[in-house]
Amino acid sequence: MIQLENGHFSLTLDENGHLAEMSNLDSKRVLTLPHALLRLIIGDAQCLELEAVPSGIPEIQKTDDTVTLRYPAIDCDQRGRLEVGVEMRIHLAEDEIQWEISLDNRTADATVREVHYPVLALRDPNSPMAAVTSNKVSERIYDLPKQIQSCFTEYMAPDQKYIRYSTLYPDRFNAMNCFLLDWGADGFYVGCHDETFELTGHVFELEKNTSLNMTMVRYPFLKPGAGWQENKIRTAPYCGGWMTGAKNTARGRTPGSVRRSFRRRLPVQADGNDYSAHQYGEYFFPYDKLEQAYDEAAKAGIHTLFLFGWTAEGMDSGYPVYTPDPSQGGFEKLKETIRKIQAKGG
Repeated sequence: MIQLENGHFSLTLDENGHLAEMSNLDSKRVLTLPHALLRLIIGDAQCLELEAVPSGIPEIQKTDDTVTLRYPAIDCDQRGRLEVGVEMRIHLAEDEIQWEISLDNRTADATVREVHYPVLALRDPNSPMAAVTSNKVSERIYDLPKQIQSCFTEYMAPDQKYIRYSTLYPDRFNAMNCFLLDWGADGFYVGCHDETFELTGHVFELEKNTSLNMTMVRYPFLKPGAGWQENKIRTAPYCGGWMTGAKNTARGRTPGSVRRSFRRRLPVQADGNDYSAHQYGEYFFPYDKLEQAYDEAAKAGIHTLFLFGWTAEGMDSGYPVYTPDPSQGGFEKLKETIRKIQAKGG
């Protein structure tokens, strides 16, 4: 067994690199059950979604505050051993656990589509524990097992393996790239500190009715011959109310483009539907007025326009084909207007 401890929390790994136990030492709460930390979803010409896991016993290196696990390949039930090298680095900072992962895809034809990590099996997911998410701005799930069971047989779900309650960030419903477990006086934070806003899945799952897991999902779509590395995922056992855990997500630096875009509201903008053709036929900002809309926005410090309008296909019925309005000059007129706005810094 390999153990990391910093006085506030500890984690223990077995010889396979699986997490044997994670504990909040301040609250004396054991948080997890034994479980593998990593799951991959691969795809090839025959099948786009196959599950794989790191292969065999890893090479393990340990320092006082860091464990590094190196696997030479991965195993897939349908494809056998695949030449995808995996390295996971687990670092204990003062008040959080940092998870770093590197992949080296040496296969001829397999794409690593998804990376699920860290997969954590909860020791006691029942009430009084509640899950706190930003789904639909704010959500508190008082009975997590029941919530997941309600998702049984959802669209294209692998119910023979997992029943999942999952959301995505960024998404029109999910407000933040994190979620919490809350016991009232203590809790557990899981977040993805990604300033580039790449897609992240938030997943709670019942696995073959043996464990209730939580994980984050990243989508590298790593092609053969390529490598991928990131250090984005943070977990933090803490003491205090749920707001204590929520403060972890505020550590990342907000990109300047986002700060500037929310500096003021544009007086002529009621919502994102104002810029082009309305579904009932009215034109708020036709193509030859978009430059004027930008000039007004720039006066208020806003340099980004979101183009939105009804198309001949009727929006979703034509997805992904959206034909620019021929009565306004079509695609060429739209591109000309966009170039003018970009030339002004928009």
